[in-house]
Amino acid sequence: MYVRERYTHMGKSYAEKVKTRQKNGSNRRTNPKRSIKDDPRKDKFPLAPVIVLGVVISLIIATIVIYQVQNSDSGDDGPGGSNNGGNGGDPSSNLPLHSYTTIENVNGGVFSLDQYEGKVIVLDMFATWCGPCADQMVELQELRSVYSENDVVILSVDVDLRETTNEVLNFRSDYPGANWVFGMSNSEFNQFFPASSIPTMYILDKEQNVVETEVGVTSSESLQVKINSHL
Repeated sequence: MYVRERYTHMGKSYAEKVKTRQKNGSNRRTNPKRSIKDDPRKDKFPLAPVIVLGVVISLIIATIVIYQVQNSDSGDDGPGGSNNGGNGGDPSSNLPLHSYTTIENVNGGVFSLDQYEGKVIVLDMFATWCGPCADQMVELQELRSVYSENDVVILSVDVDLRETTNEVLNFRSDYPGANWVFGMSNSEFNQFFPASSIPTMYILDKEQNVVETEVGVTSSESLQVKINSHL
């Protein structure tokens, strides 16, 4: 045929070319392409950045541990530390720090709780606009008549920093039996004796430790029970 003669003229017959192609195809099937996993050109995971990151993390952890150890050894409680720890202005005294905080006396001058060391203190936190605080004043007047000032001291402190001494004096004048000390609080004192709800009563023992806390109007009888256990 014409086609056969054409391929014979080119050096190989058509049948021989077909056999050659079939043979080559068989070789390709028996030698598959190399797997990607075996490809030496595949990028390996870089180990150097991982090692550097591990060293950095170790240094950070070591720094934190050293810092904590140093601070624990120094005995510094930091901002907002224990209110009752350490000494105040007098290094020879063991009174809590709040004892040395000065408060403005509505009658003039200032006072601090350390003046009453050796006595039980009833600390009344109030404000002149507070209705329940007025009811508490009645109970405190009765309490005042029960104990000697040598044993129990009542201190009423206005915790509203917006109020004036004249407002407190006018408030006190409505209670003739309220012959105890009235003072004006400050931000430092409010930190030691917070009063999110008033009236709030704190009872301090003879060593100036807070031993009782009462929120809301507290009767004279209830206060007496708590006071008697610390006399």
